[in-house]
Amino acid sequence: MSTQVYLLPQELTIYEVSDVHRDLLEIIESAQFVQLDASEVEELDTSGFQLLLWFSKLSKHHHQQPPFSSLSPSVNSYIELLHLESELYSGEAQPLSERT
Repeated sequence: MSTQVYLLPQELTIYEVSDVHRDLLEIIESAQFVQLDASEVEELDTSGFQLLLWFSKLSKHHHQQPPFSSLSPSVNSYIELLHLESELYSGEAQPLSERT
């Protein structure tokens, strides 16, 4: 099964999160391995960061590794500011759609 990389928008704010969340749910339902490419994210608010945490926890729960293919300096700064580096690690890869 192939890995699909989802490129996040430059702005990951309350205005974009709903669309991104819907896209990710569709990809997950199609039994794809998913990684987020956050290399283009320049603006991030708490809604956007909550989406990243949700995806990271979902990936960890389903042992998909790694949840992110790349992170922008903006996203890295946010992660470091909140001391949430440990939330970005997960175990052995398997499709997110495989519910246990």
